[in-house]
Amino acid sequence: MQPDAAPSRSPLAKATAARHQRDWSQKKPQAPRNMSPMAARVVGLDTRSPRSSSVSPKPTRLVSSRQRWAHSVCSKSELEAALQDDSITAIETDLIWSTTQSAVVHAHPPQTESDLPFDAFMDAVTTSPQRKHIKLDFKSQDVVQPVVWGLEKYYARALQARGQHVWLNADVLIGPGSSSCNFDADAFVQSCMRHRAFSSLSLGWTVDVGLGHSYSVDHVAALRSLLQRHKLLGDPRLAISANLRMAL
Repeated sequence: MQPDAAPSRSPLAKATAARHQRDWSQKKPQAPRNMSPMAARVVGLDTRSPRSSSVSPKPTRLVSSRQRWAHSVCSKSELEAALQDDSITAIETDLIWSTTQSAVVHAHPPQTESDLPFDAFMDAVTTSPQRKHIKLDFKSQDVVQPVVWGLEKYYARALQARGQHVWLNADVLIGPGSSSCNFDADAFVQSCMRHRAFSSLSLGWTVDVGLGHSYSVDHVAALRSLLQRHKLLGDPRLAISANLRMAL
């Protein structure tokens, strides 16, 4: 979908873009191998809780998973329809960095452009008369830190006041039939855990939905090891995302 002409940018959009374009004067942590140039720049972002307009309410338990979902909401028209649908209780959307738009946008690869930037999405869901929970499905690691930082700085108070929950989701481990993963699992968990006052982690595996593949003991063991390293075993706010077609 081709984006509309660029409107005036919100403070969040400007801050997010600035963090991508910042000229790093201090030595940053070395990026892992096979990380994209954009992701390498984001590794050094300051992810400490911002002092201005930030909030750190007590963490809440994971809300019920029994939601009526609108999936892959990645355009203004789809978002408007989901917000106006009384039967929808939660919205799932995909996030990616658009090089051409210099912004975090809602799009599902291979699409890299959208008429729905991240700040416009959040403005809409936090001001809509109807409350909808949100699942943010990250498609690349380079947008994780800017997004969770922006959520806390600009939207945490509204999310808490409205009782809206956010799932931070990514396929962080190699799963059935897959040979690669776009995420550093530990880095993703660490980034999201810094801002969990209003959100829950949702972790999954990359999969190939072809026939003959299923989850193995090794897949489960890799997830368990990840959870142990970050002291998340038994955490009531944790969700596990699995493709049921691969579990049969």
